[in-house]
Amino acid sequence: MGMMFKLALRNVFRNRRRSLITFSAVMIGILSFIIMEGITESLQNQSIRMLKKVETAHLKVYAKGYWDERNKEPLKYRIADYAKIKKIIENKKGVAGTIGRINFQVRLYKGRNEMPCTGTAIEINGGDKKVFNLEDSIVKGKFLASGENALLGTGIADLFDAKPGSWITFEFRDKNGVYDAIQAQVSGIVDTGNPVIDDNVVFLPMELAQERLDMKNEVTEIAVLLKSERKIERFKKELEKELNNLPGTSQRFDALSWKEQAADFLAFMKTDAQGNYIIVYILVVIIIAGIMNTMLMAVYERVREIGTLMALGMRKSQIKRMFLIEGTIIGGIGAFAGMFFGLLFMLQFSSKGINLASMYGDTNVMYLVKDYIYGSIRFTPFLLSFLIGVGVALIASYIPARSAAKLKPVEALRRY
Repeated sequence: MGMMFKLALRNVFRNRRRSLITFSAVMIGILSFIIMEGITESLQNQSIRMLKKVETAHLKVYAKGYWDERNKEPLKYRIADYAKIKKIIENKKGVAGTIGRINFQVRLYKGRNEMPCTGTAIEINGGDKKVFNLEDSIVKGKFLASGENALLGTGIADLFDAKPGSWITFEFRDKNGVYDAIQAQVSGIVDTGNPVIDDNVVFLPMELAQERLDMKNEVTEIAVLLKSERKIERFKKELEKELNNLPGTSQRFDALSWKEQAADFLAFMKTDAQGNYIIVYILVVIIIAGIMNTMLMAVYERVREIGTLMALGMRKSQIKRMFLIEGTIIGGIGAFAGMFFGLLFMLQFSSKGINLASMYGDTNVMYLVKDYIYGSIRFTPFLLSFLIGVGVALIASYIPARSAAKLKPVEALRRY
């Protein structure tokens, strides 16, 4: 076997230019796969982290029926006796923090500009920060204070040309359907990286919203942050069962994990990842074509040599094995080169990141990321890259190897 490997290795480098081109094709394919896998994984992981920090938490508790009607009549499905329910959840093992919010429909007015959006009432005295990091997303101005003030997302602020200190009018209906309006001063602008929030949500102080919506001690949702989400499904089921069996109340509840809340976004990420793998399939076809072309040319160039080897006693199986080894060497060297440059890229990517803002500007990339994304070096993509490189090389070498093995010594020696 060692002699066969040495012979195959010598044959690979007989035509260095052709071999170099084939090495390069494999290397570029493997490098592209590692880069694509690293960027896609980074976008998805950072999007999921951002989703939990600014929108879904680990799970949320709603009054039964709220989730299906959240875009139509959110105030119709309210959690009554908020303080009591919140305390029950906080006392459960594994809970790191809980906080209530009120979501309701509002219409914004500033001069001649107007738009419908979502109003979200939040705790302003540190409570909201136990679960979310909204305060860390402020890019202009400051956090909410007591009274009639609001935080705007960057998309809304741009549309209304609003700045900290500007005044904006909110029109809404309270829980009884009575119309009301608030003229609030913009305290700050937030950039969460989530277009659902930045382009569509206005944040108001909880006390102000509860007073004007006639919702004393009521909220539309309770967000829950867990110490660990490994057993989130079990926790969710136990919490739902406990809340739905509380004595002295007929209200029923739904608990939804972050995956259930973000089902549409997760479906988009899955589809996008599948789309990226189509590129991988194209690269694999290119690699197969390159290696197969190289090996077929090697067979036709060495017909007389193959006939001589057969005449000297080399069996057809050995001829086939020799060409398979040659193809594997080409794929292996190209794969290792691609992995090496891929590792260099990932080291740079993990330490300095990629500035999406400089690449895409204001274009929405559909992922929930802000400015820079950072990669993480994982063993699996590199192992998969090596297996792809060697496996594809074996597949591409099979037909040329079989062609070489089918040659008859006498006909091969007569051809030249």
